[in-house]
Amino acid sequence: TISWWGQSWGQRNDVIVAVNGDFFSSGVPGPTGGQIHSGWYCKRFPEFGGWSGMIWNLDRGVFMGGCVANPAAKQIVKYVATGQTQQIRGVNTTRSTDDLILYTHHQGLSTQTDNTGVEVLVELPRPLLILPSPNMVTGIVREIRQNQGSSLIPFDYVVISATGSRATTLLANVSVGAEVGFSQAVADYQPGCSTPFGHDWTKAYSIAGGNFIYLADGVYQPTTNPGLTARHPRTAVAYNN
Repeated sequence: TISWWGQSWGQRNDVIVAVNGDFFSSGVPGPTGGQIHSGWYCKRFPEFGGWSGMIWNLDRGVFMGGCVANPAAKQIVKYVATGQTQQIRGVNTTRSTDDLILYTHHQGLSTQTDNTGVEVLVELPRPLLILPSPNMVTGIVREIRQNQGSSLIPFDYVVISATGSRATTLLANVSVGAEVGFSQAVADYQPGCSTPFGHDWTKAYSIAGGNFIYLADGVYQPTTNPGLTARHPRTAVAYNN
């Protein structure tokens, strides 16, 4: 696998152990929750969907995430030369009418889009991190493809894919060789999804998804949720300082 641990771009690692770190639905690709892989925020968490899982960042900090959301105003692509910004409306998801989606190589070999939009290939020097504004992951535009569809996605690239008025704005603000920045943020809440937790997801490196904490600071956390009390194969993780 290719990783970014130690902030060394493109290093190779041998996989020794794999953990069943999330829930999956039959016939649906990928985990049911969000996914952060080697620094790439490559699948957004469902809005206020409940517990997110165990997160560790580049400084080896660890925390249990809560009920999370992706604040729309904090998902930004910025065209550095013009100062113009646009909202990133999705990551590695289906592009619709008048839309702007980011695609990473986790989507597959290509964006799998039709020829009704504009796709801009941006080369990155590091993964598409969770990096809230004003900080940005910046890259360089290498190619602009109009009405061609299904762009190939190299490992170290993202593709900005837009339709409708958002495609018009995109075309007006990019050129080959121009610098583009990406800012993303995750909001984290306690159970009930209303009280902020205060966890900092900046530069999160990876996540093992999960939906229940049953021991916190030595105190058992009771539940009557039948999905958690029924006997099933499960993976658990424990940690301390």
